Amino acid sequence: MLDGIAHTIELDGLIALLGAWSIVQAIIFEGNDLKWFSFATAAGLALLSTIGLLIHENSTERTVHELSVTGSVGEPLAH
Repeated sequence: MLDGIAHTIELDGLIALLGAWSIVQAIIFEGNDLKWFSFATAAGLALLSTIGLLIHENSTERTVHELSVTGSVGEPLAH
């Protein structure tokens, strides 16, 4: 579980760094350059977000929750 938390902290740091970069690029670049740098930044954010989602979905906590919600046959338990 600690491994998943470490990856989450690393991803949060990268996302924060990407946010700071987007502010810097808005100040430095203009016109067409700004458009493409902004697009690349957004694509990087989408990639990091997808990685974070995959880490979360594969975590032990998610697996244990899924096992406790479904029955042994794989159908949801009646409440």
